[in-house]
Amino acid sequence: MENEKTPITKLEYSISVDEYDKAFVTIQKKYNHPKYWVYTVVVLLVMAYNIYAVFAGKAVNTNTSWMVIALSLAFIFAIWSNQHRVRKNLRQALEEIKDDNFVTEFYDDSVKIATVPTPEIIEQYGEIAPKVIFYETDRPDAIELSDMFIIYIRKQMYYTIPKRFLSEEQILSARKELSEKSRKFISEMK
Repeated sequence: MENEKTPITKLEYSISVDEYDKAFVTIQKKYNHPKYWVYTVVVLLVMAYNIYAVFAGKAVNTNTSWMVIALSLAFIFAIWSNQHRVRKNLRQALEEIKDDNFVTEFYDDSVKIATVPTPEIIEQYGEIAPKVIFYETDRPDAIELSDMFIIYIRKQMYYTIPKRFLSEEQILSARKELSEKSRKFISEMK
């Protein structure tokens, strides 16, 4: 299978917690914030109607309207504060893997991402199977920032490839593979 093929490009790197965090924030802004804004606007409209109904004396039941207003505020707070909680928990979890090294190999039909095994990793986790992302079935999105590539499998996982370890030739090859084969390629080069 993949082991029998020669990769188009092979990248070796490590990832800092800040790089993981930047990738997470980028994904949140691209994929979650738009729907959070829609939810917020809808809830604000419901809340505004209930505020109007209470103060204009048109509410059928003012207690129910006040409850809807309170629940609306709680819902909006929960939507926006949850992402900060998730981000904080993610940063804490990433402290364990911040010194790990990775190898990413690009093939015609897939990308294989593996943790480079060290005695400590093997002792703690055993052998870690590489993650193979198939373009056809996993349909990943890819985002290119000035300092990294992000491979995102919607609602599942994201992978970060910092450019600081890559040669110009490797960057061009990774860009070509991701832009041609990903479901969606977003370039935010600055």
